[in-house]
Amino acid sequence: MADYVRAIASEIGLCRVSPFAVWCNHHVDPIHQDKDRTLAVRGLEHEDVVTTKMSEGLVMETKTVKTRTESFRAGLEDMQKGVGQLRGVCLFGGGVCGIPDLLVRVEKHSLFGNHSYVPYEIKSSNIITPQHVWQGASYSYMLGIIQGHAPDFVIVNGNGDERERPYDQYADQMQEFIDQVHDLANGTVIPEPIYGHTPRPWRQYGDQMAIKSGDISLVNGIGPVKRQMLADIGVQTIGDLARLETPPNGITARHVSCAAALSSGREVRLCDISLPENPTFIDLEGVAGDPDGDFLIGTMYGGKYVPFLAESRDGQRKMILDFIDWCGSHDGMLCHWAPYDRVHLENVATKCGIDMDGIIARCHDLWNTVRNSYAFPIPNYKLKDLSRYCGHEWRSEIDGMMASGYYNAYLEGNQDALDALLQYNEEDCLATERVYRYVQALG
Repeated sequence: MADYVRAIASEIGLCRVSPFAVWCNHHVDPIHQDKDRTLAVRGLEHEDVVTTKMSEGLVMETKTVKTRTESFRAGLEDMQKGVGQLRGVCLFGGGVCGIPDLLVRVEKHSLFGNHSYVPYEIKSSNIITPQHVWQGASYSYMLGIIQGHAPDFVIVNGNGDERERPYDQYADQMQEFIDQVHDLANGTVIPEPIYGHTPRPWRQYGDQMAIKSGDISLVNGIGPVKRQMLADIGVQTIGDLARLETPPNGITARHVSCAAALSSGREVRLCDISLPENPTFIDLEGVAGDPDGDFLIGTMYGGKYVPFLAESRDGQRKMILDFIDWCGSHDGMLCHWAPYDRVHLENVATKCGIDMDGIIARCHDLWNTVRNSYAFPIPNYKLKDLSRYCGHEWRSEIDGMMASGYYNAYLEGNQDALDALLQYNEEDCLATERVYRYVQALG
């Protein structure tokens, strides 16, 4: 049965985001994959929690058979029986195969009788992307062949909120995307890597290949849409863009300056820069989009690092109050990198019912100031990359996605995990200060 497979369901979704990542799945040695699989593990854990909650009081079958074909056959038997929920069933249909997170019985006529099944796609993120949606649509496509009608599908986000999606909105393009995935898997089509747009686990490899080829997406702010826009008018290289005298709509003078910086290997000044004097450098660690997820605030003032840690799951309020008290004895602006820190301080203050207006007013987004004042000869303005360009030598191998895992390990009694987490947070503060000192010297 696997011989007739033209596309994997998850890759139909992935192809909407990054054809290059689909190609990597079939043609690149897995040794080149990103080493950190924190997000994948977190997603599986979240899926376990949600499916367990949804199955309370219902008959549920979880398939653990060895092959996809065996799983499909066993799943068909259970669907014929009308089992309430099915998990781990591999579906085949129309040249596509895949394993939906959950199949839920509904009372609607199908080839099985007076019932049929709806696929549920469960995500740990609160932000539902086209990749998630098209993956869910592919399960509806297969079920349409298996049970005689294609059901709408349901996406469950990180908060457990369910949203039904009408399959009809995706049906007309499904065959086109199946064929595209098939061509990528066979190597008939070899896509170009676009910097910053290859998802995990091929993110680092995709960026490395884009750098190696000198792709125009290395210019900060040039993603797939603008890249294609430039290609349509004959702008193929970074040098072409740097020499562009009359940019088309959607391409700004800043894009041209960033291309010039990459071409020359040195900074290009965009405007005068205004920096706060004698600031404190801060960095928050937490879970993006989750006001309950912030667990560490690091500060760096006068070369001294002082962290504020939520020492338990319910320790966030004390962490914030200790931070406010410390800020009361340290004047000046609070420099952070990108909007995350300020936004999360505002969210936590609202959640805890704490007045932080004075603290928020002192926040200064150094990322916004720097990117509006200088074009640097690097592809992005991520703190790790820009601070390294400015001379900071990183010691920690942790990144923001891994930090919450280390915090959870600390809560379970792992002191080494806390030490590593604090070192990473201190590095973020030091790196922010290093960028500040560098652009201060540029004037």
